[in-house]
Parts: sequence; C-alpha cells; structure tokens
Amino acid sequence: MPADDFALESEDQAPLVYKNEAIVQALILDDSNFDRKRLRRIAKHTGLPIEFTSCASLIAFEKLIQESKFHIVFIDYRLPEGNGLEALKILEKYENNANASPILIAGDLDGDVVASAFKAGCVDYIAKRKVDKRQLRHSILNALTQAGFPSGRTPAEK
Repeated sequence: MPADDFALESEDQAPLVYKNEAIVQALILDDSNFDRKRLRRIAKHTGLPIEFTSCASLIAFEKLIQESKFHIVFIDYRLPEGNGLEALKILEKYENNANASPILIAGDLDGDVVASAFKAGCVDYIAKRKVDKRQLRHSILNALTQAGFPSGRTPAEK
C-alpha cells in the first residue's frame, strides 16, 4: 500500500472543525494521487473558494470523516479495498458530516452503479476523464444546495 494511504497530503492538513466558514471544505477519496491533484487543479479555475483534504483509502476516509467536518465529499468508485458505495455507508455513520454532499467520481460506469450511488445518497456523478471547470463548478454549487446553502451559495454567501 502506498505511504499516503493512511495520511493526509501535507498541503491538506485539516483541523476538527471547518477551518474557515467562508471557504467550502471538501474531501477527496481517491486512490490515484494524479486524480486527486487533477481535481484540485480544475477546482482552482471554478472561481469558488474551496479547500481540499485528500485521502487514498477507506481507512483514512473514515478517520477524516470522524475528525473533520466537510461540505462536499468527492468519492472515487473504484478503490483497492472496496468501492464508493462502502464509503457512502461510512459517511452516513457520522453525524458531524450528516449535511455533507457526496459526489461520485469515477471512470465510465454502467448506469446501474450510478443509480445505486444516487439511491445511497450521492448528489452528482462526475466522469473523471470528462470533468472540466464548468461541470465541476455546477456540481459543487448543486452539492452546496443539497448541503443546505441557499441556491448553491458558498458558505461566505450563506
């Protein structure tokens, strides 16, 4: 297992509560370092104030979900020790993230998997290879609406 499977990336250290209420707090669960960095890079161009915490395994994900609070959670479907549906079950166990909006991120999946993710609580699905700043911005704003921010406003605009 890669060393970062159980650790936060150094630039993404997060305290136990929202760092700054004016910034969207997002968690990325993806076993690919390349994909985690790519999502952060695209998000910089959305014009939204967003700060990421990243992890590469379900074990690290559960630890972060227990300790920190997030507005949005990006969940990769294919993981070495399970899948994104298992991550959704972990997310719903912790009351401190009851309002976090999960977004499934994956390569091309069949419709049944996507439908299962929506039934399990995902608010959106993003195909990794097709994501761009316009689509990501739309997904983030939709997720914020689902998290209780009026009309998809960021925490600063609430």
